[in-house]
Amino acid sequence: MRRLVLLGHVELPVALESLTRGERLPDHVKSVQAEGIRQVKLTDASPIGINIRSTVATYANIHDELRKVFARTPGARESGCKAGDFSYNTGSLRCPVCDGTGSISLDVQFLPDVDIPCPDCHGSRYARKAFDICRKGVSLPGLMAMSVDEALAACADLGLVRDRLQVLHDLGLGYLTLGEATPSLSGGEAQRLKLASEMGRVRLRCWVREGDSPGRESGPGGKLCGSRGPEASSFFALFGRNKCFFVKFVRNRHKRNT
Repeated sequence: MRRLVLLGHVELPVALESLTRGERLPDHVKSVQAEGIRQVKLTDASPIGINIRSTVATYANIHDELRKVFARTPGARESGCKAGDFSYNTGSLRCPVCDGTGSISLDVQFLPDVDIPCPDCHGSRYARKAFDICRKGVSLPGLMAMSVDEALAACADLGLVRDRLQVLHDLGLGYLTLGEATPSLSGGEAQRLKLASEMGRVRLRCWVREGDSPGRESGPGGKLCGSRGPEASSFFALFGRNKCFFVKFVRNRHKRNT
């Protein structure tokens, strides 16, 4: 179900947030009816930090689940590797040369430092031993090098991972690689990734997404209106005059990985 309400691009999130906090509504808002909404999240196009260790998979809560999956493989058990060992931040399988960042910095005299792909792991962030631990012929570094759409096919039998990848696909991010650093994303990509990460972790919430223009079913807005989170029961509404807002009410029931 979809309906159009003319509101400015600031009034909606401010009014909803005031309502959920039990505060007085802004003077320019007469009333808001949003029964059952306990929290409001506004996803904007601001960059996702500057931490190069943050990737699409980690931000979308996919990498942690994959580490658990690979820790249960026969190869990991034989090597004595647990889920923590597959972390490229602190794990034993991270690249010892770049320390899991995937790049090294060259100190160039009289010029700014230059970052280049790590010559040992070639940007994968993992040590060579990690490539020997495979699931269905694919290692975790190999999976992180895949696009969302490619990983969706490779993880078809992993319920929670598949569902979270499906949300990314539905929001138009299927072309991003799982290991892509989030600081390199555009504003629109960062905005949709923020939305995807929230959709995968809550039971009932209202999201307000500031979009480009209403009525573009083929663009990010259309992708969002067609997306359904894992086991989601959804209601959509479009808000806007010069801006477009997509509000989605979702109740999730997560599945466990098999």
